[in-house]
Amino acid sequence: MKDIVVLSTTLESVLAVSALGPALDQLAGRGNWNVDLQDCDHVLRVTGTRDARPFIELLQEHGVGASELPDEVPGILDLLGEERKVS
Repeated sequence: MKDIVVLSTTLESVLAVSALGPALDQLAGRGNWNVDLQDCDHVLRVTGTRDARPFIELLQEHGVGASELPDEVPGILDLLGEERKVS
């Protein structure tokens, strides 16, 4: 399984992503990152690392908010707020 960092960002345009491209290429390596502006969290995904800190700092230096998203998928019971025992 690949190491991956997933960040929620305040990036809102292709122009903003393009402006950060060279810095992200230098930090993560070309082809090791992408931004999904269609996602409600404007997600930045970076492969090949588990350390979100340098990416959060880079984005913040450029006036972009960022926070790491949890690396877990909630189960249906979590979404419903119910606890049930399986017998």
